[in-house]
Amino acid sequence: MIYDTTDEKIKELNEEIKDINVFSKASTYVMINLNTLVNKTSSHISEMLI
Repeated sequence: MIYDTTDEKIKELNEEIKDINVFSKASTYVMINLNTLVNKTSSHISEMLI
């Protein structure tokens, strides 16, 4: 899986894994939901995920 591969690569490079803070997660969640309320087309949802 992609997660396992990236996790291994980060360890190889001796980098530190940092979690996303709660405010960023909440902000992203709210904005995605608001944008989806405005435009529910599949193309718009795809654009938001890219």
